[in-house]
Amino acid sequence: MRHLYILLAITVLLSACATTSETEGVVEILEPNEDWDFPEAEQIVCRFNTILEVSSETQEDGSEKVSYSIDEQSEPIEIRFGFDSEGKAIVYGNAGESELIVSKNDTEGIVLIERSAFNYVFTYTIFRDRGIGYWTKTNEIFGSSYSFISVGRCWGQA
Repeated sequence: MRHLYILLAITVLLSACATTSETEGVVEILEPNEDWDFPEAEQIVCRFNTILEVSSETQEDGSEKVSYSIDEQSEPIEIRFGFDSEGKAIVYGNAGESELIVSKNDTEGIVLIERSAFNYVFTYTIFRDRGIGYWTKTNEIFGSSYSFISVGRCWGQA
C-alpha cells in the first residue's frame, strides 16, 4: 500500500512539472539607501517603480480568468507617511491625506492599512533596518478582483 502512495505522489509531481512553465522574472535593483534615518524622521518617504498586477474575473461558466502583468512606471510613485501629534498615521498621496490604521509599529518595522471609499485596501509594510517598503492594494468590484504589490526604497525626512 505504501508503494502505491509513493507511485501516486511521483505521478502527481511529474504531471505538475509537465504542466508548469518557467518564465524569466523581472529584476529591479534597489540601490543602497544612505538616507534611511527613521528614528529622527518626521515623515517616511517611499518610492515605487515596478508594480506586479494580478486580477481575476468570474466567467459565465463560473470559472475564474486570472491575468498577470508587470507595470513599469516611467516616473517613480512617491508616497509619504507621517504621524500627527496624537500618534495617528497619515498617508500623503495624489488624492490628498488619509488616516491609516497602524497594525504594527515596533523596532522591526511598521505595517499601515488604508481602506478607501471605493472598497480598496492598501497595505504599507516598511522594514526599518533595510529601508525597504512593500505596497499592496486589493479590491473587488462587479465580480472581479484586483491586487498589486510593489517593492521600493524608503527613508526618513525631517
